[in-house]
Amino acid sequence: MRARQRLAVVLAAVGAALVALTVAVAAANPVVAALRKTSLAHSSVGRLSAVSNVPGVGTTTIAGKLEAQGNTAHVVMTVSSGSLHYPMEATVLVEQGDLVLYLRSPLLKSQLPAGKKWVRIDLQKEGAKLGIDFSSLLGSPTAQSTRIVELGVVKTTSLGHATVAGRATSHYRVRVDYDLAARRAPALRPIIAKIEQLAGATSLKVNQDVWVGSDGRVRQLRYTQPAVSNGIHSTTTQTITFLAYNVPVKIAAPPASLVYSP
Repeated sequence: MRARQRLAVVLAAVGAALVALTVAVAAANPVVAALRKTSLAHSSVGRLSAVSNVPGVGTTTIAGKLEAQGNTAHVVMTVSSGSLHYPMEATVLVEQGDLVLYLRSPLLKSQLPAGKKWVRIDLQKEGAKLGIDFSSLLGSPTAQSTRIVELGVVKTTSLGHATVAGRATSHYRVRVDYDLAARRAPALRPIIAKIEQLAGATSLKVNQDVWVGSDGRVRQLRYTQPAVSNGIHSTTTQTITFLAYNVPVKIAAPPASLVYSP
């Protein structure tokens, strides 16, 4: 049961990361140009960290390296929960229109048939069990995501300057009201409803911190958001630090002979 809860937390963290990438395409006036420029990059590499707190379960932390290209991503990370610390590798791909997650970890070894090293999770099917509609969330065009944030931004604050990964940046904080965006553009309400479903909120307002480099691109994103899956509530703080853009990345499914599909 506890392993199932940890899987729910990991899937919720994946969902939170996808929301962060969706929100990252636009923001309020001072940073919208930087975020749009960032969204035009064909690939990126960076660091990903997440801290999820689940009442009755504890705190789960994820830290690792991220490669991304479009709606695909590859993460090599360490997951810590209580006294447990274990490596995990994850690849997210789009297969036949659905998001699919491939996971590899010693934690899963006892649950895999002989000779199998990866487990394949259809996020659309598993997400339905957990109350998360991943495909509907990511299926929205970039233009929709851009409009949600542009129409929903209610405040932008300059927080000065900071060094991120050795680079000088300008630090901003934006507050996004998703219901405001839906009222201003009713056509966006279905996708906003899915985002709020993931967050377990009927009216979602999110503060997002954005660090913009001198090259005009985003160097770091951070935000905190509630989530609920299968009745399990959590709060996740997600940080993505971008180290390079437009660099070669190779994101592919593992060999089929090594994959177990439940």
